[in-house]
Amino acid sequence: MGSGISRDGQVIISGGGKGELIAWDGVTGESLIEAITAHSWSIFSLDFSPNSEVLATGSRDKTTKFWCTKTWKQQGNPIACDAVVYCVRYSPDGNLLAIATSRDIQICNPRTGDCIANFCSLADNMSLAWTPNGRQLLSAGSGSDSTIRGWDSLNWKQIDHPWSGHTSLINAITINSAGTLVASASHDNHVRLWRLSDRRTIYVFKHSGAVCSVTFSADGKHILSGGYDKKVLEWKVPEDALSGDVPIELPLDVAIEPNPSSYLGYEEKRAALHRAKRYDEAIETFQNMLLKLEHSPDIQTRELRQQYVDRSEVEVAIRKIIDVQLENAPLRLLDTYSGYLCDQNAQISAFKASTEYKELVSSTTKRADLQGERIKHVVASYFQYVTLSHRWGKELRLQDIQEKNVYKMNRADGVVKLQSFCKASHDARYRWAWSDTCCIDKSDGAEVSKSVNSMFTWYHHSALTIVYLSDVSKPGELEQSEWNERGWTFQELVAPKVVRFYQKDWTIYRNDLTPNHKHSDAIMEELREATGIDSRALVAFRPG
Repeated sequence: MGSGISRDGQVIISGGGKGELIAWDGVTGESLIEAITAHSWSIFSLDFSPNSEVLATGSRDKTTKFWCTKTWKQQGNPIACDAVVYCVRYSPDGNLLAIATSRDIQICNPRTGDCIANFCSLADNMSLAWTPNGRQLLSAGSGSDSTIRGWDSLNWKQIDHPWSGHTSLINAITINSAGTLVASASHDNHVRLWRLSDRRTIYVFKHSGAVCSVTFSADGKHILSGGYDKKVLEWKVPEDALSGDVPIELPLDVAIEPNPSSYLGYEEKRAALHRAKRYDEAIETFQNMLLKLEHSPDIQTRELRQQYVDRSEVEVAIRKIIDVQLENAPLRLLDTYSGYLCDQNAQISAFKASTEYKELVSSTTKRADLQGERIKHVVASYFQYVTLSHRWGKELRLQDIQEKNVYKMNRADGVVKLQSFCKASHDARYRWAWSDTCCIDKSDGAEVSKSVNSMFTWYHHSALTIVYLSDVSKPGELEQSEWNERGWTFQELVAPKVVRFYQKDWTIYRNDLTPNHKHSDAIMEELREATGIDSRALVAFRPG
């Protein structure tokens, strides 16, 4: 069952198998409260807010609850998670609560209980851990998928491939305070120590039985783990694991100066520069390392060069994947960051100038990296776009916005809609957006024909389709909206995988924060009434 200690060390808490909650003074060990019934079934996890004023509890009864640590009264309404809750973890700033369930991972606002995002891995999600800067959330799986996965807190997309090594369910994961090392405890009797930067196992510590919990000491130099053998063991973090974590605040050109007689110094400096996000310098250092290998007097050292790839090879591989990605994308997209219309060449140029591209080139160093999924993942994430479905009114044409910043145009009717669409796409954390009114050159008959024939594919491959209901101001009006009467409505509803409805003032329809309104029973029922098509068919439609 769950247990923990407040961030200020003043309270020790324990959750029981019958849903009971007990608290003790962290200094004196005296009981603070009589056991209270917090849940109707086992409490699997609990976590204190960063200021230690609120305790979150997750239970087998499929709910997450919040408790005031001064009064020990329930605070606000429970979150109905619709699945067994295995782990709850506050983000470092306390603004988010991550909830791991047997079905998915849910990201909630702990103050309102609203679900901000939810996403699935391949199995039960047993444990969670945030990086100290809050940029990543790690999740650990059960026996059917005993891996660790990283999730980007900007878009909640999976980061690279899963971390493999454990052979049974992972009960717990933890990250050191420096944000450089990860420890995991598993039913396979092992505690694994990982390096966060490259997701590789550094050391493995063996228990005599299944391991159920793990944590780092305050100074990060030791790992404590507890197992079903009723033992708590202490492991020393190897010195070379600690020395491998070069603080990014150090002047790297001084901290790591390559040994001119060895290529290894260049590799160490490249890795440190990469961790410090100084990607241009990291790439240059790596190129110098390759020259060192090529001109080494030692034959075996020269042969090592074959496993590495230089920048030109990496860029060719990336470009091939970009070309494949853009085959199913519109010819032009609006840059929601800059406000300018961009053709595909301009989109590619923007990618090459981006931090994402430089990080990708810097981290792709070995020939085996070219065959992995990471390049595809980064390219696909960057070039995601949002499509607009709407009823035409007074609209802008391509010629009206070419070489203009749409955000700075005078706010006429068509401009306001386009500005609001770009802003909504940007707020949803997508860089690119497409509107049929101004992203097609209607003076070019061949382009119009190609666009019409490609429309279903473009909507289908979009990351999100925003449906703008210009005549809807309150719940229940979707059924009467003129949007339902358009000839293109059916295609633009069934083709996308993710759809969200916005009403006249560009607020979310029904204030329904479901990430995909195709999963909203209320909205799908309104559409069924409007179209006469069963809601299950609207959601499950697949082109033949």
